[in-house]
Amino acid sequence: MIIGTTSLSPTEVESFFKKKSKEFKGNTYNLLANNCNHFSDAICFELTGNHLPAWVNRLASVGDRFRNLIPAEYQSPQAAPVGPDAKK
Repeated sequence: MIIGTTSLSPTEVESFFKKKSKEFKGNTYNLLANNCNHFSDAICFELTGNHLPAWVNRLASVGDRFRNLIPAEYQSPQAAPVGPDAKK
């Protein structure tokens, strides 16, 4: 699916993603309200001015209406530990 193009140079795109990586942390993930499709939509919009098609994240939108039926641990799982002290 083609969303659009960006006028940014490769160096500017790299800088852009470094900045975005600080905004989209793993511990803020939420299956219904802040998932990978939300991330992708935000990135596409900022790079091209175009959003993803609405159907891409429709299931999360429907699920959000039934939030109370989905166990909390499935909505916002804890980020996996990283680094030398992480369990393997």
